[in-house]
Amino acid sequence: MGQSILLRKLTEKSILNFGKYNGLTVRQILDLNHPNYLRWIYFNVNGVSFVDEILKEIKISDNYKIKKPGKYLELFSELECEIFKRMNPLKKYILNGVQRKQREREYFGYIKRDNLAFSDDFKTRVNHGKENYGLAKLKTKY
Repeated sequence: MGQSILLRKLTEKSILNFGKYNGLTVRQILDLNHPNYLRWIYFNVNGVSFVDEILKEIKISDNYKIKKPGKYLELFSELECEIFKRMNPLKKYILNGVQRKQREREYFGYIKRDNLAFSDDFKTRVNHGKENYGLAKLKTKY
């Protein structure tokens, strides 16, 4: 019988055939400045690892290396917190500001949509059958 591959060790030229960056090489993902995604793959995908040079580049030290094949989800969160603590204060400030703006945009987007949904004009159009898609839009979340 055939043998199955239990562990795949990725290099810079390896192409990902799954996920968010399907079809891109590991080097292209690093050039896009998304090492966090590669760290997520390392800790969350059972049969995928990286060569030592890539692990060093995505800031996984010997303390955080895990036995493969295997997963360790808690260690991923711990490493992300550690990287955030060591981050430049200016970068932390920018990152927190971006996250705050995203939360505000989401919150105010809901308020604006709710006000639109209950305006008299909107209710009249719904009652007359001219605007039935508006209710479906309210239930979806962006």
